[in-house]
Amino acid sequence: QQFHKMDEQEIKQWQTIYPAYINSRITIKQGRRVGKEVGVSNPTILEIAEICKFLDLKVCLEPNKGYPKDSFSRGRVRVLFKDNDGQMKHDTILTKKALLHKFCEMIPKLKGRQDNPTGVNPEDEEEKAAEAAAGAEAAPQSRAEKKAEKKAEKKAAKKRNKKKGNGKW
Repeated sequence: QQFHKMDEQEIKQWQTIYPAYINSRITIKQGRRVGKEVGVSNPTILEIAEICKFLDLKVCLEPNKGYPKDSFSRGRVRVLFKDNDGQMKHDTILTKKALLHKFCEMIPKLKGRQDNPTGVNPEDEEEKAAEAAAGAEAAPQSRAEKKAEKKAEKKAAKKRNKKKGNGKW
């Protein structure tokens, strides 16, 4: 358990990226940190994590964390692009702002965005989250978070069964 807590403390030092930071559909007051013309329409934590992996940056997905300015917006990404010594992990990305601009540049080029440039279908996002979480470092979770996640998974499975017509009635 000591090791687990150390990992949690280490991850807390990483930079936090919320999808709202680069979402062109929200205002600066709502949390956007890049220009509207530079931003991306409805980015997801999975897309941000995919770009981080491409850039060889360590990433940790936290799908259950909420954005403080918008309680309905769920998920954030923790990125390590600076060592404890202050040494940068990437040659061209020197600031958090530069990292956000790199996300805005690369997300529209993703394979999933070629078919759907306005964003990813929310129903498909749950299935992709499980695949991406397998490759990313797992975020430390409390017992209550695990219970809530399990409940949400059951609800999503029930919803999928209803759409397929496999319901009880």
